[in-house]
Amino acid sequence: MLYTDVTEVWRLRRADRCIVNLAGVYFQMYILLALLALFYVTGSDTVRYMILTLNLGFIMTLNPFFKFDGYWIASDVLGIPNLRSRSKELLNYLYSRIRGRAESERPYLLQTNRLGRYGLLVYAVVVNLFMGYYFFYILPKFMVDFVASFPDEIHQLVLYLSNGMAPSFALLRNIFMQLVLLGLVGFMLYNVIRKLRVNVGRR
Repeated sequence: MLYTDVTEVWRLRRADRCIVNLAGVYFQMYILLALLALFYVTGSDTVRYMILTLNLGFIMTLNPFFKFDGYWIASDVLGIPNLRSRSKELLNYLYSRIRGRAESERPYLLQTNRLGRYGLLVYAVVVNLFMGYYFFYILPKFMVDFVASFPDEIHQLVLYLSNGMAPSFALLRNIFMQLVLLGLVGFMLYNVIRKLRVNVGRR
């Protein structure tokens, strides 16, 4: 099936929800195995591009820091709904305590069981370190490199195509990766702006 409505997945047990969340990756593995066999036989660059694209899809899908399958798997394994929001609560709680503000409710991290507590603590630390690294190093570096190299790479691609030649794998890989990162930047900026508008509207 090309599409399945899994809205009612929350009615299932945690282990069953993990199986549902892994279903997409499971079937993509069959496609990957077929492509690897085809590449072994033909050595085609086109097949290699398809393998690269599929592997990048695995990385995106299983990334627990964005709300794709990997995020929901981590949430089900730890037994913690709204994992991303819960990971921020402790930092906000500690910040409020430092500023001397009384909190009416303790954060979820301090109320859950030991496994969930340590799992959420590790997740909160890792995800916030990742976001800090992403925003303060990866994004600035990417934007500088993008402005410096992307126009020249597009020019090379046009030259290849206009001369009826197949572009090199390295060139297509670089262009594709930059477009993927640019899409992620746009997606994250959209979410930040949307949340700011919601917060301003509430005030």
